[in-house]
Amino acid sequence: MKIFLVSFLLSMTYFILSFIVYFISYRKLKLPDLFDIKSALLGLLASFALLSFFFFILDMFPGKSIEESILNIIVFLLISIFPTYEYFIQPLFLLYSNDLDRRKEYEQEFSFLKGYKVFISQKNFANAFALGIIPSTKAIILSQDIVENLNADEVKAILAHEAGHLKKNHIFKLYIISLIGLLFGYLTSFYFYPIIDEYPEYIHLLRGLHAGLFYALPIWFLTSFSQRFFEYEADRYASRKTSEKATIDALERLDILSKGKLSSGGLTHPRLKERIQNILKDL
Repeated sequence: MKIFLVSFLLSMTYFILSFIVYFISYRKLKLPDLFDIKSALLGLLASFALLSFFFFILDMFPGKSIEESILNIIVFLLISIFPTYEYFIQPLFLLYSNDLDRRKEYEQEFSFLKGYKVFISQKNFANAFALGIIPSTKAIILSQDIVENLNADEVKAILAHEAGHLKKNHIFKLYIISLIGLLFGYLTSFYFYPIIDEYPEYIHLLRGLHAGLFYALPIWFLTSFSQRFFEYEADRYASRKTSEKATIDALERLDILSKGKLSSGGLTHPRLKERIQNILKDL
């Protein structure tokens, strides 16, 4: 019973923290663009099941009956469940639980989309996403208002930008970067936890501070910095597959559609001015 309770509380904590990070990243109190209740519940259930599974494995080896090196590997696999869920499992829920229309005509028309599925969301949120690491889940999602308000060349440029993320394996690289951040935090615990244990009255507070400083902060910093670089790379890919003009026009039109979101940029995305300079620098 304790295993289920801990697994549930950890799953809930992860989802709450992911929303907080999303709010801070976009500087706006709003739900993620592709959020819906069904996918959120499925995600919560999946992370709960994975955590419970690993806790049961750990419970099978009480005390010192398991090699310390093997135990460390199991514990690291346990804490890596959340990025693994986010990058491998969540795309399945997003693709099959949202109200999406498959657009095979795009897939057949543009060679750079070979091997990727293209979907149009019926929601209007002025954004596009690339997702998936496993080949069967590699997909691009466009919001309905992009298709309705951008011309054919601009839509092609947006598709090429998202295809650039997939071609350059940006999503897989972000997953690896997340694991590196987790590994850094885990290794620091071998040094800090013996010190923290000397202050039992503050142990929960100190462990919470350690988790924030040596797990969350490095992962947040590394992935945010990397995503900015990946945006530049995807923009250059789009300009080569379409044209500099079409890519810049698409970004400027998307900025208007999103009410200046591209102009202001964010932790994970450079400002529109910087992205245009990057595209022109590639001429």
